[in-house]
Parts: sequence; structure tokens; C-alpha cells
Amino acid sequence: MEELKKIWQSGLIKKIVKANLVIFAVWYLKKFLAYLKWRKNVLATYPMSKPNLILGNVMDIVDAGGFDETYFKRIHSKFGEFTGFFLFSSMLNLSLANPEHVVELYKKTASRPYETKTFLFYLGDENLLFTHGEMAKAMRLRYGKMISNTEQLAKVNRVSYQNFGTLFDSWGDKSEIDAWAEVAPVIYETMGSVMFGEAWEQNDTGDRVYELHKFLIANVNTYMFLPWRKPFGYLDYCAKIREWRSLMDNMLKLREAQIAADPEKWKDDETALTLLLTSKDKDGNPFFSRSRMISTTCGFLNGAYDTTHATTFWMFYHLAKFPEVQEKLRLEIFKVLGSRKEASISEARQIEYLEAFIRESMRYKATVPVNQRINYEEDITVGGWKIPKGTCVNIPNVLASMNPDYYGPDVDEFRPGRFLSSDPWSKKAKGAWVAFGGYRRMCIGFTFALVELKAILISLLQRYRVELVDPKIDPGNMVEAGVNQPENHVMFRFVKHDAHAIAVENNLKWWGLKGSSSGPSQA
Repeated sequence: MEELKKIWQSGLIKKIVKANLVIFAVWYLKKFLAYLKWRKNVLATYPMSKPNLILGNVMDIVDAGGFDETYFKRIHSKFGEFTGFFLFSSMLNLSLANPEHVVELYKKTASRPYETKTFLFYLGDENLLFTHGEMAKAMRLRYGKMISNTEQLAKVNRVSYQNFGTLFDSWGDKSEIDAWAEVAPVIYETMGSVMFGEAWEQNDTGDRVYELHKFLIANVNTYMFLPWRKPFGYLDYCAKIREWRSLMDNMLKLREAQIAADPEKWKDDETALTLLLTSKDKDGNPFFSRSRMISTTCGFLNGAYDTTHATTFWMFYHLAKFPEVQEKLRLEIFKVLGSRKEASISEARQIEYLEAFIRESMRYKATVPVNQRINYEEDITVGGWKIPKGTCVNIPNVLASMNPDYYGPDVDEFRPGRFLSSDPWSKKAKGAWVAFGGYRRMCIGFTFALVELKAILISLLQRYRVELVDPKIDPGNMVEAGVNQPENHVMFRFVKHDAHAIAVENNLKWWGLKGSSSGPSQA
């Protein structure tokens, strides 16, 4: 003890502490000067508003009302098709709005940045959205078998007609419908039934899964950045994430038991749960960890529900808002199907105007207003701009999809014809349309979604004419979990139409009219 006292009195400890503080100060000053140099170079290289040293451009985002299309419209109107901004002091973000450059970016990037996880953190760390490199490639190959194989597409087509047909039949006697609210559980049930089969259909917890998922989506904006503002609410939110994931685990356990009890029955099954449980790596070991399986099932539900729900609402709204387009689409469907209310996948593909309408609806109102990509491996050049590796690049679809150089001078009009092969803008418009992303990280459920969306439209338009109860009410817009959703649930009216009268008016002879031929092929 005496020795320690002597050392302290000698001033040696004070000198050591002082020396360390000086070393730390020099090190920090060196880092800070390097940061200032880097920051100065960034500001000289990329057009952007001058950021605050600590907050970056966060206050500009707050002033615009949030990280949504309003902010991106502001910065691109000021700086052009390529600009940048800082999230806090050092998180450089770039943003490009030229459709050709967007396609180039998708070609050269294969990952989503950390920022994407911020909006969807409830899906879990091991979700495909947040996975990079070789693991992402391997997962996408396996996901494709679960989602886009012929059997699954045929099933989503069949189940969509069944579920939505039942829903739409119930609308005929109602004076007004909150379509946003009513289609939501049907979309969810369709996805669950198609992807998970018996484990979903025979599970009485489906309603709870749906309620939890809705809660997680509706409240993610509250807790993704500043959870400490509502600490008890955040704890409840995390508890609901755990419960949601536990219900996914229960479905996996049920399928696991079914496979163990009767392996012969399940050996050729290609539903998601079976493939998750039986998929092997190159050494014959299970490919998916339990946590990754759960995150995958959560991701499947989220990907097929949230975006499909929003896209369906905006399609309904555009049908009602543009009645001439609606009537043309109905007629094109009639020409192929007659009065039938269901179509095979191949028949739906014959209706070129049907897919053109879906493309135009998603162009006119982007389901995902802002997408993001990153290259973690190397620097890249896009549109002549050098993008350092590890830099998040934002893609404001709301701007890229309204570019008159790629979609025509009437870009502000709702005109599906721009995507028809006979239209002079078709090649450019189709090449620029990337609502589902592109190249290596294109939405894995793209084909699945199109089959379902086509079935919904056919089933609806073969029954009703779609109208707005009050055309003066604007649905508005808000972004939840990165998806454009209506702020106001406008009410729709669904009016039964006279199929026979349409046949007479358009001389569709194969509809049992006098002197008609037999109907179109059912194949």
C-alpha cells in the first residue's frame, strides 16, 4: 500500500493518464481531419445540400415529412437525376432517378444495405433481404423452387380464384365496400394456404398470425429509429415479434412431425415448409438453420402480403378512377374468356392488356416508393458516376417511373397502352419498368405475384363494374414498412354488369347469341 502511495505522490500515474489523453486526442484529431477531408471530397464530387456536421441531412428529411417520395422529389428537383445526402455525420447515401441508370445499378449490385433492415427489422437477421454473397445466391435458388415452380403457380392461380371469387360474390348486394380492409385477410389466407399447405389450412392460429403481422407492419415506423421514446411500447412490440416467430416455428414443428410419421407422403412435396426442412447443403447437412427457416417463413408472408395488398388497392382505385381503361380491360378479358370467371395461367397471358394494366398501375403509383441497393465488394460506376463500395444507393421509383424520356410525353396520364407491343413507347417503357427490381436481386416472388394479381382482376371484372362512392375523396398516401399505402380507405361500389349486353354490343358471337359458334377454348 505504501508503494502505491509513493507512486501516486510521484506524479507517475498522472503523467501516464495525461500521455494517454494526448495520444487519444492526436488520434481523434487525425481521424477527424481525415473525415473532414473525405467529407469535403464527397461534397465536391456529388451534388447535394450541405449537411450538418453531426446530423447530416436528417433535418431536411424531417422537414419534408419523412424518408419518402416528398423528400426525394425535393432533392432531385434541385440537383437533377443524381444526388446525395447524409444520414447523420458519415452515412453517405446516393440517389438516382434516371430509369436507364436504375437498370444499370441493378445489374451491378446484388445486395440490399443495412438501411433496408431498419424498415423491416421484424423479419429477423437471417431473412433473404438482409443476406449477402454466396449465401444469398444459395437461398435464392432454393426460394425459387418453393415459390415459382409450376405446381406452386398453378396452386396460387386456383386458390386465388377460389378465395377471391367467394369474397367478390359477397359484395354484390352492398352499397359500399372498404376494399382495403376486406381484401387484406383474403390475400393473407391465399398466401398461407399456397405456401404452407396443410400446416396452414389445419392450423387454428392463422388469425393470430395475421393479427400480429398487421400490428408489426402498422407500428414499425414508430419503433425503427427511436424506440426509447416509447420504451414500454417497444418492449410489447418485441414481444409480439417473438410470438409471431414462435407461431412460424410451430408450423415447422407440425410439418416436421408429419414428415417423420409418413416420409413417403412428403418425399415429393414442394411446399415451402417441406423444402425448408429437407433442403441440404453440398455435404448433406441441413441447409437452413432453425432461425433461418423461421425468418424465411416470416419473409414469405411479408413479401406476399404487404406489397400485394397495397398493389391490389391501387389497381382497384385506378379501375374506378379511369372508367374508360376499366371497360377496355373488361372487354379484352371477355374476348379471351367469354363469361367464365376463371382463367388458366396460359389464358391470362393471352390478355396482353391485362399485364399492361398492372404495369401501368404500378408505374402510376409505385408500390415501393424507394428501393435501395449496395455493392459491398467493389467500387462501381453508374451513369458515369463513381459509387464507392459499401455506399447505399436509393432508387426513388416514384421519380424514375414518371420520366417522359422513357414512358412518353403523356407520362402524367394513366395509359396502359404504353406497355403494349404495338405502342411506339413499348420497348423503352418495358425496359425501364423495374417495379419488382432487376437482375440478381429481383423480387423472387415476381411471377407468383403476377399470377395472383391477374386472377384478382379477372375475377373482379368478370363480375362487376368498379366505382368510387365519392370520387372527390383522395386516398392520400402514407408509407408503412417501405410500402405506399392509402391514408384514407376510400369506399368502393361494385355494380353487377350485363355480360350478355356487352357481348351483343361488341359482336362476341361465341356467347350463345343467335348464330354463334361455340365458346373459346378452355385450355
